[in-house]
Amino acid sequence: MNAWCRAAAARLCCSLRRWGLAAFMAAAGASAMAAGEAGDPPVVHALLIGIADYEAAGLAALKGPENDVKLMREVLTTRFHVPPANVRLLLNPTHGAIEREFVALRQRVKPHDFVYIHYSGHGSTAPDPAEPRGEDQTWVAFGARAHKLAGLDDWDVLDKEIAQWLQPLYELTDDVVFVSDSCHSGTVSRGLRTGVRSGEPVVRAHPLLGKLPPVPPPAGGVRIGAARDFETAVELDHRSGGACDDPGRCYGVFTWNWAQALRESRPGEAWGDVFDRANARITTAPTIYQRPQIEGRADRAVFAGRFAALTPSVEVVSVEGGKAVLNTGALSGASVGSTYRSIVSADAVPAVLKLTSVEPLTSTASVQSGAVRAGQLASETLHAYVAPRIRLHVAAADPRADAEWVAKLRKAIDDQTGGILSGFVIEDAAERADWWLYLVRPREGADRPLGAGAARRLPEPRECSGRCEAPQLWVVSRQGALMDERMRFQLARYDDEMSRLVNDLRGFAWSQEVRRLAAQGNATPVRMRVTVLRPPAGDTRKCAEGSAPGSGWARFGPSPVDALATKPVLGDCLSVELDNHDAERSWYGYVIAIGPDLAVQPVMPEPGAGSDAARIPPGESLRAPGRFYRLSQAGRETLMLMASDGPVRVQALQQSGLRDEPKSRLESLLATAAARRGEVETTGTWGAASVDFEIAAR
Repeated sequence: MNAWCRAAAARLCCSLRRWGLAAFMAAAGASAMAAGEAGDPPVVHALLIGIADYEAAGLAALKGPENDVKLMREVLTTRFHVPPANVRLLLNPTHGAIEREFVALRQRVKPHDFVYIHYSGHGSTAPDPAEPRGEDQTWVAFGARAHKLAGLDDWDVLDKEIAQWLQPLYELTDDVVFVSDSCHSGTVSRGLRTGVRSGEPVVRAHPLLGKLPPVPPPAGGVRIGAARDFETAVELDHRSGGACDDPGRCYGVFTWNWAQALRESRPGEAWGDVFDRANARITTAPTIYQRPQIEGRADRAVFAGRFAALTPSVEVVSVEGGKAVLNTGALSGASVGSTYRSIVSADAVPAVLKLTSVEPLTSTASVQSGAVRAGQLASETLHAYVAPRIRLHVAAADPRADAEWVAKLRKAIDDQTGGILSGFVIEDAAERADWWLYLVRPREGADRPLGAGAARRLPEPRECSGRCEAPQLWVVSRQGALMDERMRFQLARYDDEMSRLVNDLRGFAWSQEVRRLAAQGNATPVRMRVTVLRPPAGDTRKCAEGSAPGSGWARFGPSPVDALATKPVLGDCLSVELDNHDAERSWYGYVIAIGPDLAVQPVMPEPGAGSDAARIPPGESLRAPGRFYRLSQAGRETLMLMASDGPVRVQALQQSGLRDEPKSRLESLLATAAARRGEVETTGTWGAASVDFEIAAR
């Protein structure tokens, strides 16, 4: 079973793994009609399920699910004008109540309608010997596991049940979007449990085990999971990125970013485009270690594109006592410190407004000058970009034995935060930290190899008595996952390893900033295609030799980067080409790669090439014959496309990777990033998109 199936709690989607993506897409039919393409606007039905009360189940209560589903209701009704009567909000339902709502939803839906289903709450597992991994994935319903409710209400909701409930909807429409913001892994990270949407696995056999008939694979629909099976889906305060001290500000990380990406969507964009924006925000946040998954018809237009485009102006909702409320919020990218100017006639003096607080859908601004009234429009003139520092917490598996080590490391890191590590700060409270510097003496076997894409967790420590050897230092996420295989340090070699730690911390944070560009900018008409060249086993020739006719190397593509003809593996060579779909003007295209060792290097054009080498004339393509990128390391590989209507200096992105000094910074590109808003917008537009591969040996 693949990781997505476990994360999304819908066993239907596993047909992708069994039959292959190409066959699945062909079966779905690339030309299936969406509702309303030739007539009436589509009807949208939404079922939003939030479960936060888990006292009866003996699980940690959650603070975010109710906020999640109310936020989604707001986005659906305001951004996409879904009638409120068509949105069903279900808070803390039992197993039976969830089933009844699915049945009622089926009765309301007509052929070719749109269906949106969103779940926020705990996920877990239940034993199933018939499954390859020996378990099913579940939603933990209200009242389950308490032994107080009758029948199935005392049990989790099985993924196979959800498949049964979805099947009648798939028979009516290709447009079913199913989102599960929960964790479906039984391996809960060591340490802080608050805010992790994962319940302990069920030990007893589910009464429906082996009794549900198989369901055919769906021909349509989109299925989205907040995390892979070995990852935890978390909820955080969206303002600070920390623990949810204020329940009113707590949201599931995926739901928050998904809502923001939806809020920014433009008519004609596909569900996959929205997912890519949300995914980029999540996977580049230092606080989060979860990777959302998507499968199905991600190429379908969001609600058939039948919604209004975003406008560059916002409405002044109210004015009182020198404060104005604007109809823009965090979901629209608003940030504290940004400045707006009221839109007035040419002979009038505009008011200047500065945002002082930002809510999900509205913002409060102080009136800096001039006068403004409710109902006026305002446009942003200066956007405040906020880059929070990464919070580090130093802890030890054996606090008694390693108290001196903790103090020594804290001081060493703290001394650097005013200089080399200016992007970091020491955090005393573990629950507020983004990363942990964790001291541990692992038990034997903690270094065993892991499969590609698997996350190494904090190991079981050995007890230390008497004179103890120096511990290891692991840099881990808040959820207890090792940030990178190279981010383990032997403190027996303190001086050398501390030098490497400082450089690697800075390098890791910097490479994340590069990845973060995929969450910024605007959509561009430049698209990337990739050709995969694969040598026979044992063939160590260079990529250029393997690309020659008769070399014996297999060639796959060129194909779109998000739908490659084959999954890249270790030793493959990649070549890229860029297509400019703009028929009127030239664009400049750049491709960089971020390797598993965090090396950031240009793929196209060559680092020494002139600025015009990146120019793609209208309607044409850009190729770089003889230019290849070899996949020489196992782990996470990122290919990023950047496009601009003016040239940028791609060499400014280079970094040689972990263990070495970063060679440069992002001045040129970040200056271009700032150009997407405010008065400097006329200097150009730009966009970025990235795709990740988990590279494994053949």
